[in-house]
Amino acid sequence: PTITAAESPDAGLTDATQQQTINSAVSSFSVTASSPQVAGSSFTLTITAILSGNVSTTYTDPVNITVNYISPASGTGTLSVTSTSNFINGVATITNQTFSDCGTITITATNSEDSTKTGTSGNIIFIPYDFTVSVDATTQTVNKAFNLTVTARNAQGNTCPNYKGTANLSVVYVSPSSDQSGTISPSSLGSADFTNGRATLTTTQYNKWGKIKIKAAEALDAARYGESQETMFLPKDFSV
Repeated sequence: PTITAAESPDAGLTDATQQQTINSAVSSFSVTASSPQVAGSSFTLTITAILSGNVSTTYTDPVNITVNYISPASGTGTLSVTSTSNFINGVATITNQTFSDCGTITITATNSEDSTKTGTSGNIIFIPYDFTVSVDATTQTVNKAFNLTVTARNAQGNTCPNYKGTANLSVVYVSPSSDQSGTISPSSLGSADFTNGRATLTTTQYNKWGKIKIKAAEALDAARYGESQETMFLPKDFSV
């Protein structure tokens, strides 16, 4: 609105006008999302406008939404929704938010006109949507080292460069299909193994005969996994 000051009756003074910008009343924001979440998959982010400790039910101004990296401390992941003004009774509920990478982050909401009006979520962990697992050859020798590559991916099939584990390795029996009590070494992959979202191992070993697949699964959610191609493990030799 514009405020005008004018004399009545006119005594010869010049009228004055001043344009005002009226912002919604807010002192900070509450930003919440559950954890863990899956990289590249939709999740719900809730932003609540706060004034003097209570919900500011009349707030409707735009807010900017940004990422803060916690672990790792930097990255290139992106949010799909970076601003909103869709507040209803002081609350904006974003149901289609996504984050493209893995790792631990927080999310900050800031008033677009006043950066002192802000709020930050708690830590949110993002885990892979799945893994790709590959072995360097489809025929291997029992208890002999071979190359294994495990890559963490988001829901769009892109590598998650900030993924640092933990991914557990296990055996899927193909032939024989029954449990052979075989073990993969190592049995898990962590931050020392992953670089830019990929673990490349040169000393992996399996201790049983037979055809198997190697499975990598996220420690926080075993439903997030990937399996290698079928690989046959043969004896080194025979004693007759």
